[in-house]
Amino acid sequence: NQMDVKGMLMRLVNFMKMKGITSLFTSLTPGGGPIEQTDIRVSSLIDTWILLRDIEYGGERNRTLCILKSRGMAHSNQVREFVLTDHGADLVDVYVGPDGVLTGSGRAKQLSRDQAQALRRDADVQRRRFVLAQRSAEVSAKIAVLQAQLESEAQELDAEVAQEALSHSSQAASQTAQEQHRAVGAADRADPDGAS
Repeated sequence: NQMDVKGMLMRLVNFMKMKGITSLFTSLTPGGGPIEQTDIRVSSLIDTWILLRDIEYGGERNRTLCILKSRGMAHSNQVREFVLTDHGADLVDVYVGPDGVLTGSGRAKQLSRDQAQALRRDADVQRRRFVLAQRSAEVSAKIAVLQAQLESEAQELDAEVAQEALSHSSQAASQTAQEQHRAVGAADRADPDGAS
């Protein structure tokens, strides 16, 4: 009867704990039933409860592993894919996306799509950087042309200002010379004998 089995398991678990022996118990639960309990209800005696489960997706059955509880220690709450290989058991990260948890070939296909999308995004970024570099070169060339025009206009202005200054200086010198010539002529008329 289940009460006798439960009592015997309780005594066995307590004995193992007192002796410091690590024990591993397995329990096969029927599909569709609650996963947080066992047939003989001894889950409260167990320190760490690891759940292995099959997930069917895309016509494929894959194993997953998660820790339901682990008394007195930190543990992950993530579901991991459990893969049996030639080198033993491997835990693989599942793909959690908008469609839910993906494992097996569904995960591989989604990762492949993500990588292709990342490559397309990188190619688009490179293309946009190239276009930006071309536009930057065009703008720099236009700036250089405008700066050359500005310098040319500044040189023309400086030349005009210098020409005006020279013309003004020449006029002033001519005017001074005329005034001196008039002064000399007026002095000669005032002293017709030239006696000084």
